[in-house]
Amino acid sequence: MKLPLAFACLALPAAASASQWADTVLRLFKLPPGQAPATISFFQSTARRAFVDDLPKRIVIDGAGSVPGSSIHTEIYVSDGLICVEGMGTERWNLVADGRHIYEWKGDERTGLREKYDVALLASYLYYLIDPAGIMGSTYAEYARDPSRFIATKANGLTEIAFKDSKEFPITVLVKESPPWLAGMRIKDPDSGKSATTRFREPEHIEKMPEKIGFLLREIDFRDSDLTVKRHMAFL
Repeated sequence: MKLPLAFACLALPAAASASQWADTVLRLFKLPPGQAPATISFFQSTARRAFVDDLPKRIVIDGAGSVPGSSIHTEIYVSDGLICVEGMGTERWNLVADGRHIYEWKGDERTGLREKYDVALLASYLYYLIDPAGIMGSTYAEYARDPSRFIATKANGLTEIAFKDSKEFPITVLVKESPPWLAGMRIKDPDSGKSATTRFREPEHIEKMPEKIGFLLREIDFRDSDLTVKRHMAFL
């Protein structure tokens, strides 16, 4: 089966209009009851910046991989009706969805998986990519609810948020509060004392989607699978 892409690409089905996609994304960013209006606004604005407004755009993720000594570089492209993700995680999983199935393959491999299509699950997966395990979002929400438990410092336009008791959660979250964006996280290894940082660059407006989307062709053999992208989403 030929696919006209060499990296992950989610093609929204014709039945999914831009407004339906926006509704799906914003529903996933809803917070539990009891959150302050400012916190709700922060997350809704982040969702819009990431996947809804000012399209087309690109989001770049750089940092440490889950395997010690490894690194990741992921690029997410979003336009009306088309979302592309290049190289997820240290294994560099790619994905393509056409409104009927989800196709996945690793790196340059010529074989892959054909999975059931689920637009809500795909939107959840994209949110997971820009906030793995919800670490940054949950930390910021806790900080907004009770700042007394945190140390917050401002530098270079960002607020660095860390629990006062690092044993409670040894992670520092980097947040841009205006315009809202979850900009990164720094995880400290309690044994070695070394820190690893992952940065999530702000969405950048681009004039058009990359030309390589239309140029690259590959022949990949897919087999039916009961697996879903949910297996990539590990939550603490």
